[in-house]
Amino acid sequence: MKTAATIFGLSAFALAATAGSPVNLLQNASFEEPGNPLLGEGAFANWETFGNVSQAEESMVDPFAPAPLDGNFSALMFGGFFGPGVQSDSGAFQIVDVPNAGGKAFRATVSVQSLSTDPLAPLDFGDPDMNGSFGHLPLLLMQFQDANGDQLSQPEATVFSADVDPFDQWLTVSLDGLAPAGTEKINVFCLFIQFGDDEGSLFWDSASLIEVEDGGPVCDPGEDDPNKDVADSTAPYEGFMNVLELDGVTPAFGSAWGIPDLQASFDDGVPSVTMAPAEVEDPSDFWYIGGNGGPGSVGNKIMDANLFQSTQGCLAGQTVTFSGYVHENSLAPGYEASIFIRDFAGNFATFEETVIPAVPGEFTLSLDTIDDPTRVVQWGYTLNGPNVWPGDAAALGTVTYSSVPAMGGPCNAADLAEPFDVLDLGDIGAFVAGFTGQQPIADIAAPFGVWDLGDIGLFVTEFTGGCP
Repeated sequence: MKTAATIFGLSAFALAATAGSPVNLLQNASFEEPGNPLLGEGAFANWETFGNVSQAEESMVDPFAPAPLDGNFSALMFGGFFGPGVQSDSGAFQIVDVPNAGGKAFRATVSVQSLSTDPLAPLDFGDPDMNGSFGHLPLLLMQFQDANGDQLSQPEATVFSADVDPFDQWLTVSLDGLAPAGTEKINVFCLFIQFGDDEGSLFWDSASLIEVEDGGPVCDPGEDDPNKDVADSTAPYEGFMNVLELDGVTPAFGSAWGIPDLQASFDDGVPSVTMAPAEVEDPSDFWYIGGNGGPGSVGNKIMDANLFQSTQGCLAGQTVTFSGYVHENSLAPGYEASIFIRDFAGNFATFEETVIPAVPGEFTLSLDTIDDPTRVVQWGYTLNGPNVWPGDAAALGTVTYSSVPAMGGPCNAADLAEPFDVLDLGDIGAFVAGFTGQQPIADIAAPFGVWDLGDIGLFVTEFTGGCP
């Protein structure tokens, strides 16, 4: 099971697939019965629909529909084509009454197919084709609601990623969630988001909502282990980008980003993961001051890149510890890297966190999570700073994390100068120069971006403690 943070008001991914009860709480789950307009129904009976949603059968043309997975029909969705950069949504949802469901576990499932004759476009806010369109984001959501229809939490899953998933075949995605206290309804929501005018459609079929008999979170092996370290590329990493105005506070938007788009890369031979400043290939004034994007241009946004793993319910009520090593941090002034553990409410409205700077050497941080199985715990890394034109990031440094010590690298936060593994006057000189010049090398204690007695105190403690 995996989760992620908020996208345009949508809380993020929680994905799992396990066997469960065959009782389907949804009606017209395969979209076989069309809606009756005289009854105020949408494209399908028992479902509310909006945007471009219709019933599809295999003989349908433009686009050709696939053979349905169940029955004679499937549901077809595509975007609104409202212009470059404009988001359009289409969807179908069904609200099911589940009296006194608090504490019970449910699983929503749907199958989808994207045809190579009308393929979805990969989600990429870097706009690689420079047409102002950023691709597609199709989601399955399971919204837990109280008796008044107010949302309590919302696990969700991306059902198709055009840069990863195969075309021309049905793919089945399941989503598990634990109903918060007060749950009386569940809204199963098939949502198709299109950013701009990229062409592409998606077919949906065989939806279901079942109650999971054991009533507890579904945890993969090791997912409930509270001791986390820096994992290699085989781990279920997720990426999220908070895009801010230049004041670093005012949000522009936030969305899931692919790991390569975060400028994150893995070297599993070490193993290590490296992050660099975010690159955006769009010359518009949204991204670059004066609308003159190109090599050497000044970015017009602050990019808060988040690379992390997460779980829902499996770490509730535990002391979660995240440890590893920062092999190097050569980021230029204006860029900050940090390491975090966050404990989100199920609807991602609030969270608790602990954060430390990415200082070369060993790191360990811990967080006592709230004992609530609906909460989502994340652990990972952030890199914050202005966007740059592709190719310019190379001159702005990187930060590298690993589960093993660096060969010949710094031994702790005070080991700032070569030779490493030795604390001497060179380290003192490097800290003093960095502190007086307000450079990242000396910004080693919270609050970050402020050079104060906290940085001095931590340096003295690490220096006098010596290398391990």
